[in-house]
Amino acid sequence: MMEMYWHFRIKDYILFHQWYPETLTSYVFSCFAVMTLTISYEFIRLIRWYNLKLHAQHEPCCAADVYDRNHRESGASELPINDPPPCDCRASITSFDPLNLGGVLPKPFMSLKSPLHMSQSALYFVQMFGSYCLMMISMTYNVPLFASMVLGHIVAYFFFGPLMSVEEEERIGDCCS
Repeated sequence: MMEMYWHFRIKDYILFHQWYPETLTSYVFSCFAVMTLTISYEFIRLIRWYNLKLHAQHEPCCAADVYDRNHRESGASELPINDPPPCDCRASITSFDPLNLGGVLPKPFMSLKSPLHMSQSALYFVQMFGSYCLMMISMTYNVPLFASMVLGHIVAYFFFGPLMSVEEEERIGDCCS
């Protein structure tokens, strides 16, 4: 029976029946494995953000970009007399508007076969699997395992945190971060 209180027991199952540290050495390595799993979870979140940011940089973000792209694709050789005003593309990268309710241009729903959607779905699966594994580890109420998980989040935030703004982190995060 699993105890539902904080403990320091070494011989305790971790996620799987096969992951059962019996010695202090294997327990310490298990703590490092939990910390590595936590850092990997945060790294997957960073990869999802970077993937979205790369995609957003190649997409038109306002009417000026669409006009410019359509003008070049039509084969027009001369420049228009009245150029459209420049736009600030940073707003479309950091704002989250999935239905384009406040956007400048109407966007069709993302194709389910697009490479961005496929890669984001795969990364989201890995992120959710990792988050639930970490939740199950925390539910063992094992203090050193929990501390190594918290330490992993701290280390990951130290290295990956400055790379994202708060809005970007909320966009790729989960409900509990």
